Amino acid sequence: MRWILLASIALLSVELSCSVKVRLVGGKHKYEGRIEILYKSEWRAVCDHKWNKNGARIVCRMLGYPDVLRFTKGPHAFGRGNGKFWLDDVICSGEEESIASCSHRPWGRNNCLSFNQAGVVCKRHMSDMVAVPKPSIASGEVRKLNIRLQGPVVDDYISEGVVQVQHEGIWGYICPSTWTKANSFVLCGDLGFPNMEIQGSNSAASQEEQPVYWLNKVTCQGWESSIVSCDHAGFARHQCDDDGVLRIKCVRRHITKPLDVRLRSGVLVSEGRVEVQYQDFWGTVCDDHWTLKEANVVCRSLGYGSAAMAATNAYFGRGMGRVLLDDVTCHGTERHITQCRHRGWRRSNCNNHEDASVSCHAPALQGHQIRIQGSTNPKEGRVEVFHDGKWGTVCGDTWGIEEAMIVCRQLNLGYAGRALTGNNFTATEHRVIMSGVRCRVDEVSLYYCQHDEWTNTTCSSKKSVAGVLCVNELPDLVINTDMLKTYMEMNTIALQYLQCAMEENCLSASAAWMMRDSVWNRRRLLRFSVQVENRGLDHFRPAVDKSKWKWHKCHKHYHSMETFSSYDLLSQRTGKKVAQGHKASFCLEDTKCDPGFERVWNCTDMGDQGISPGCFDIYHYNIDCQWVDVSDLTHGAFYLRVHVNPGNQVAESDFRNNVAKCQVYDYGRYVIVGSCRIENCDSGVDTHGGNAGGDCCVFPFKFRGKLFHDCTTDSYSKKWCSTTFDFKKDRKWGLCHD
Repeated sequence: MRWILLASIALLSVELSCSVKVRLVGGKHKYEGRIEILYKSEWRAVCDHKWNKNGARIVCRMLGYPDVLRFTKGPHAFGRGNGKFWLDDVICSGEEESIASCSHRPWGRNNCLSFNQAGVVCKRHMSDMVAVPKPSIASGEVRKLNIRLQGPVVDDYISEGVVQVQHEGIWGYICPSTWTKANSFVLCGDLGFPNMEIQGSNSAASQEEQPVYWLNKVTCQGWESSIVSCDHAGFARHQCDDDGVLRIKCVRRHITKPLDVRLRSGVLVSEGRVEVQYQDFWGTVCDDHWTLKEANVVCRSLGYGSAAMAATNAYFGRGMGRVLLDDVTCHGTERHITQCRHRGWRRSNCNNHEDASVSCHAPALQGHQIRIQGSTNPKEGRVEVFHDGKWGTVCGDTWGIEEAMIVCRQLNLGYAGRALTGNNFTATEHRVIMSGVRCRVDEVSLYYCQHDEWTNTTCSSKKSVAGVLCVNELPDLVINTDMLKTYMEMNTIALQYLQCAMEENCLSASAAWMMRDSVWNRRRLLRFSVQVENRGLDHFRPAVDKSKWKWHKCHKHYHSMETFSSYDLLSQRTGKKVAQGHKASFCLEDTKCDPGFERVWNCTDMGDQGISPGCFDIYHYNIDCQWVDVSDLTHGAFYLRVHVNPGNQVAESDFRNNVAKCQVYDYGRYVIVGSCRIENCDSGVDTHGGNAGGDCCVFPFKFRGKLFHDCTTDSYSKKWCSTTFDFKKDRKWGLCHD
């Protein structure tokens, strides 16, 4: 009898699981909203008591989505319901087929109010998040077409020549008859160039007796992202009335002034989250109505070709600051995104989870051969370069994460997760042929980085070999400037209470002789709180393994990173550093998380340390070393510069948003804090000295009629740069940090 009862209960459970339906209401998009369940022919809500990501995952899968992005609790995200609930205290493992199969109170029993709404934001299918060029009817199933130019290589690129297309594994030609300017515009964009040059004729004599014509009667409108989206006579072996082959000439990328559009956090420099500048502020663009037409305008305005992809839902991670543009609608031929129709500046109903992104067609780099060898993992290995007819290795003496990033980017293998040095790969007969490599984060090739002359390579050891480990996702740390500004004060504390801080070198040098005089001498400390959020797509973990963390006896804790953040105080008048501090990571954890994200890292009881995506770590102002010792300074006006992950110890998708700068006015016993903002250093090169107050370099900058794309010693003995575009007009400059 008992087994019959159990079978009946199991059958009832299966029937409930199959009959229960769910829907999302109150959301801006169909993949988000508060959850309602259809049971006994009535729709009612799910209460948010005990609601978490596991339950949200089940709901998303029931609705046909692959997974969950975030869960929500309360009315703030998607509003209140009518106060009627079917389920309360829902607890799921995440593996159930239906929310009805999860543990919960009896149907309809709850102690919830109308604001206790459980909600969800589901992860969309990749095909719904990403738009790529669609083939025309004539192109059929051909979505991607290999195209190349046969012409002269000038400055490592081919921008003009005879066009060849590959079909069925054979390279052929395009018939030039009836060819139009719009066709050239689209084709140049497909090849990675922003525009085309008008020629007297687009026909050239074929070098083959019987050329294969794969394309004929091509007709483009001009807005297309790829030639496969244009109309044509179909992919076949055509007869060409012209008897010639197509020849085009494209306009190369030529940036003559700083741009007010940029791409951040992408693997390639030609892709990333779209950010625009309004007045002195940078912000993002909402993905509402974001298509290839809008992406085309962004890509071409940046000097690249047309868009290879238009992505939504913060595809490259969330930006910071305000969403500046929304409902952007372009024809596809505008010169700048601001020429497209939009709601108006700073008028938006979006958040940074809806940031728009692009991937632009970029021209193929000629030569610059590079490869990774010596590992069974195709994304890991020893770096080898090709020069003077032979392959060789790269010395690891100066090898770091910036250099590794360039290699992974050049090989299109993703980001660099680690820069490897040593000789941990399979043996090789190749010798070191490249050394002294120093790269900027925006380089497109290792060959463009600063390095020793090919004929004068030096390396400390044969075992010092450069290697990389490439990954698909990385974290991205950003400082909360509001907290930095709010929690800042001046304290005076006796040395008696600062002895542990002295052991960790958190006080200036004069503290040592003051301590010898009397432990009751006091130090003046500028204290502040720092909240660091991970806005990237992967976890931020300490640079070294837990077994190598350092124990500090006085404070009785381990340091997972000896310098997690550095603090510099700069004179507003001279830009020179006048005091400094640093903070080790003794408890790097998910102190709190944004709504819909769950804590993963907890350093209590010697737990592992890290910061999860969507979570943040907080070091409050009342913690030791959370200060700059200003005891030796006279009062005045300063900049406080806070730099997290200094030296790029841990790989991130964007290092250029790791610095916050605040105006600080020291009046002795108290301070007044002016503006605090993330330093908008698009060049990635900071300055000191000069008269720019530590602002970063602007590239290119104009000096004596010439454009400079890097720091220079022109007219000065040390490397310097202008911190505005026109040095003659603004006269703002600084010395470049090495």
